[in-house]
Amino acid sequence: MSNIARAKAFHGGASFEFIGSRFDDLSRINKCINADVLDAWFDPSPMVVATIREHLPWILRTSPPTHCEGLLEVLAEGLDVSTSNLLVGAGSSNLIFLAMQRLLGAHSKALTLDPTYGEYLHVFEQVIGCEYIRAPLQYEPHGAYSLNIQGLIDTIKKERPDVVVLVNPNSPTGTFIKKMDLENLHKAIPEETLLWVDETYIDYADGSQSLVAYAAENKNIIVCKSLSKIYGLSGARSAYLCSSREVIDRLAPFSPPWAVSLPAQIATIAAVQDLNYYSERYKETHSYREILAAGLRQMGFKVHNSVANFLLIEIPEESGVASDFVQRCRRFGLYLRDISSMGRNVNKYMVRIAVKDSVTVGRIIAIIKEVLASMRETSACKSHEKQNERRPQIFQ
Repeated sequence: MSNIARAKAFHGGASFEFIGSRFDDLSRINKCINADVLDAWFDPSPMVVATIREHLPWILRTSPPTHCEGLLEVLAEGLDVSTSNLLVGAGSSNLIFLAMQRLLGAHSKALTLDPTYGEYLHVFEQVIGCEYIRAPLQYEPHGAYSLNIQGLIDTIKKERPDVVVLVNPNSPTGTFIKKMDLENLHKAIPEETLLWVDETYIDYADGSQSLVAYAAENKNIIVCKSLSKIYGLSGARSAYLCSSREVIDRLAPFSPPWAVSLPAQIATIAAVQDLNYYSERYKETHSYREILAAGLRQMGFKVHNSVANFLLIEIPEESGVASDFVQRCRRFGLYLRDISSMGRNVNKYMVRIAVKDSVTVGRIIAIIKEVLASMRETSACKSHEKQNERRPQIFQ
């Protein structure tokens, strides 16, 4: 088996090393904090839970609608597009793998922001084996990444890639591009270039900025949307692509029957019918994110601006590096994401952290405070040892 065949994209989820991937003792889930992945901190809507609980035995033993007909209808109604504009799958990764392998080949060229969600780089490099270009986001010393839209347009016109991938809001940076700017970018780039916009976290920012309706009317743009993160359904796996009928018709034959499980279909339909519940959770997320950011800044962290359910932070340089910080946090049951695998346009002090509920945010701040103190103590000891090594030795 080749190295490419064995390669896997890294996503975090290291807390299963503690919980156990065979799930022998699920009581351990309360003894760790999985802030290295961006699962929702909140439970699914009570409507979702009640529906699944009431009919669970039947749901588990029954095959789902073969082509997700009801799910497609409900999504189309909510998005104000046609079912012919949608393709659903078991999470966005499922759809990324399915679509990119049909749209691109080894001869193709892709462009992504840097840093960004590592799944795309993995698919381009390890699965398809095509050329890809990294378009660096601009790093601002005060603690933020920004995107120069005109600069990106110029790069696209020069390089003429087959596909441009923009995650919006972008992970891990939290950078957000407004709808008007994306529409203008789409109109400015070559017609043969496909614009792929990943809107997994857009509801945390502003769902009205979605390009779904725009994508349905244009053949060279696809919106990819995970429904797992925003509806508390990461374990169920649910997502969709939205584009012109021409694009969806090209991809649909490669989607297998029963692409989305029955639990996921039922849960997603119930979630879409309880948007008020989720809207309140998004507001709470902003509040908890600010509490977390304030606590980290007080400890000397540089905290990047974010509109989503995560923060990109930088460890105080005198305390050590991200890889050491992440490992030390794990000893306390706190799992964070070292973002070194998410791009080259990063530094060794950067860590991504998911926003959790208020109680868990308090636990996170307390753990990090203890870890930071131990790192500074270790750094001071090493500095002292080096000073002693430089002193001349006096022999009696």
